[in-house]
Amino acid sequence: MARNSLLTDLLEVKHIKTIYNLFVVMMIIMFLNTVVGDLVAEGRINLGLSPIKVGFGKFHLALVIWCGMQITISLLYYLLKFWAFGHHNLRKSPQKLKIWNFAALIGYIGYLVIFIIAAIRAVLHFNLPQASSLATLLEMCRFVMKSHAYVRSNAPKVLCGKVKSDDDLKIPAPVLPTFTTFQYFLFCPTLVYRDSYPRTKQIRWKVAFFHFLDVFGVILYLSFIFERFLLPNFNQFGESKVELSTLVLSIFGSMMPSTVIFILGFYCLLHAWLNGTAELLRFSDRMFYQDWWNSTSYSMYYRKWNVVVHDWLYTYIYKDIVENVFRGNRTLATLLVFITSAIFHEIVLTFAFRFFYPVLFISFAGLGTIFMILGRAYPKAFGNILMWLSLSIGNGLNYSLYTMESYARRNCNYEDTTWNFFIPISWSCNGVKFNPDWRIQNPFT
Repeated sequence: MARNSLLTDLLEVKHIKTIYNLFVVMMIIMFLNTVVGDLVAEGRINLGLSPIKVGFGKFHLALVIWCGMQITISLLYYLLKFWAFGHHNLRKSPQKLKIWNFAALIGYIGYLVIFIIAAIRAVLHFNLPQASSLATLLEMCRFVMKSHAYVRSNAPKVLCGKVKSDDDLKIPAPVLPTFTTFQYFLFCPTLVYRDSYPRTKQIRWKVAFFHFLDVFGVILYLSFIFERFLLPNFNQFGESKVELSTLVLSIFGSMMPSTVIFILGFYCLLHAWLNGTAELLRFSDRMFYQDWWNSTSYSMYYRKWNVVVHDWLYTYIYKDIVENVFRGNRTLATLLVFITSAIFHEIVLTFAFRFFYPVLFISFAGLGTIFMILGRAYPKAFGNILMWLSLSIGNGLNYSLYTMESYARRNCNYEDTTWNFFIPISWSCNGVKFNPDWRIQNPFT
């Protein structure tokens, strides 16, 4: 079904368009603040692009890895066809057919495991910076999800024996999609496989250009925020002990900038990037998200925040568990969906930052699940406030903890061992010091 993204329709309303314009004005002011501030204080111009230069270093190597992943996943098309022909030819030998299908299942699982390991090892081998690593590992997850969607959607066609043949003397060809269809699915902005999708009549090049211009602008915006408001709070962490009061103020000072980053990241990836890609591919079903900002509970937020991933989790994980594994057990299926999503989030962050620090896993799979259950207990009017408050605090804490650990590993001398990969350095190396003379004073005196 052809659908616009929600913000596409909302931005046609002049009142909502004004909010967009305010964000643009904030970006311009932030840019001027960065340039003028450094010019007056230090006599030089700093455009605030250091996070981009450092974070996206070696991006050409990330593109090489991406090309390798694209070629490897493309081989899956021919491997599935090979299994399909073998399945049809062995249909009169049930025992051999069972062995063939079991071997194919093991091979498919091994294929995905090796693909994930190879992508991670390539990121580590080339020592990609954090932003380049994040982009590569997120693409790895996208390829894995696309692969499973394609196999899970087409394997039943083979197992049900749907074949076509011109005559009995020729080897019958299973009803599988063409290679062009498979390649279109790999690039189009959806993770749920269909043999065909609704398409627009033509590419609106101007629309695509402005979507990608938004992506470029948001990246600059994020760079300014990191340069001026976030990195200075923690870039000295690990060099010497930090006063508890300073640490607390830094964490609370990071909450609003982190919330702005969260909103901008949503707009960049789930709106601008996906809509720009959809326009180039004439993909007309653009319901990539819903009005998650109006959510009154975390269960509603998880359904609406990222419809692309939610649909994949529901179609290929939740439904399979409910219908084929734990029949009818929706609670256990929901829990396994949360754990699966949290594990992949943690894999991406662990190998992008080069340390294991399951802060997001705890907040996502642990606290997120608790909030989702408790969300039914409070009124809707209060629910939206509580959701935004918890998102702001959670984003600030997550950013602060990951950044402190990252700078602690950069500024401290520690032995690079497997043990230290899993144990936070920020807890032990020049950590927090307490002021013994600190007292609570009466604010009314």
